[in-house]
Amino acid sequence: MITNAMKAELRARGYTDAQIADMTPEAAHKILDRDNQPDIAGPSVPKIDKAQRPNGGTDTPIGDHPIIPPEMKDELGVLKLRTEDLQNSTATNEPQIIITLDAFLAKFDPPDYLIDGLLQKHFLYSLTGMTGGGKTAVAVFIAVLVALRKFCQKSGPHTVEPNQIKFGPHAVEPGRVIYIAAENETDVQMRFPPLLTRFKVKATDLDILVIDQVIDLEKDYPRVERNIRAFGDVDLIIVDTSPRLFLGDNMNDDAQMLKHAVRLRKLTRLPGKPCVLALGHPIKRPQNPEDLLPKGGGAYLNEMDGNLTLWKHDGNLTDLHTTGKFRGPDFPPVTFRLDVAYSTANRDTKGRALPTVTASHVTEADAAAVEANAEDQEDQLLSAVQAKPRGSLADWATACGWFLNGNRDNPNKQQAQRVAQRLTKTDPKLLTKNGRGYAITKAGKEALLSGKKAADALKSKEGDPSDEAKTE
Repeated sequence: MITNAMKAELRARGYTDAQIADMTPEAAHKILDRDNQPDIAGPSVPKIDKAQRPNGGTDTPIGDHPIIPPEMKDELGVLKLRTEDLQNSTATNEPQIIITLDAFLAKFDPPDYLIDGLLQKHFLYSLTGMTGGGKTAVAVFIAVLVALRKFCQKSGPHTVEPNQIKFGPHAVEPGRVIYIAAENETDVQMRFPPLLTRFKVKATDLDILVIDQVIDLEKDYPRVERNIRAFGDVDLIIVDTSPRLFLGDNMNDDAQMLKHAVRLRKLTRLPGKPCVLALGHPIKRPQNPEDLLPKGGGAYLNEMDGNLTLWKHDGNLTDLHTTGKFRGPDFPPVTFRLDVAYSTANRDTKGRALPTVTASHVTEADAAAVEANAEDQEDQLLSAVQAKPRGSLADWATACGWFLNGNRDNPNKQQAQRVAQRLTKTDPKLLTKNGRGYAITKAGKEALLSGKKAADALKSKEGDPSDEAKTE
């Protein structure tokens, strides 16, 4: 740049402010260096003092300016900017912005799947689901599978064969994982021990790193990068949750959410070019899986490479699929069962076991059986509510035959409550809240009647054994 001292010296030598403003730093340096050169043998550049300058040092037309070489002026004295001059002046300072098609295609980076058909490295995904939909349970399950696959590459006997480690039907590649427990680190701590027990491994066997103190992702990024270089390349980063790392004040503001998404995208450029999976909530209370778009509007979704979703149904099943955007081939939903799990590592200060929730993949046949059982439970509860409209959860649980540990003196009110809540969320609603209890709706009565008619029709179709005896 042209410093104030240089400007003062140029003014002293007869240059006006307008002329100085038009100079490049290089030209200013050349003028000052040339005027300060000592006389030496050989060709020299004559000094030009103020008296020798045209107009006594006032503004000088380019055509008469002594600094501009003649070959750079046209016949009218106008400065010529030739293409080759521009190329030569920038070749050493700027990269070439235009490349050939061949060079462009040579830069193609083939997809590198961490979970085949689902998650690619160097990609950013959102995982959207309602509270209680299984986001953390599934995310921890993914983290353990990726790290377990790496552990099974080591020599020695293992309790799990590498080719048996799959995320549903999808193959899993080995890798190092970073889990950012930004929302509730205690909850995340409780999720891992039951899975370690399930796979018969120790925490030291799994290459999983944890960040539980990050607050400002932008400020902490250099420190995270330095720490990763110390450990080595990373393959998967799980952000639990994305809203917890949001630095703005309005998640409905597109500009703020875009800036947030760009910060998350930056994580994919960390050593190893990891896949980043950011957990979050939907934009509204969803009525079906297609409503599971991430909160933050179109700007946030557009920055994602895919929006994975979790839709909970039939009690403890949740389906992983995609809504809104997904770069890659479509895939059928992957169903998981959310189970209450215990571990000796999870106890309160009085030594009592604490429950947590873990995810495990279920086959289509298993899912169908669970769904059929859930429908049977719903039919049972509807019948119990219809038979005793003013009954309590304990009354209805007893009528359905639901007891804790088989003790008829201890009806399973929690199960009755869960089934009743499911029936209030159906479309149309089969039960509705009635004070502290529930009441059967017209649609619920019609569902019971249609179910009874269907059962009678099936029985009639199968035939009565006594009738068959008469025909033989």
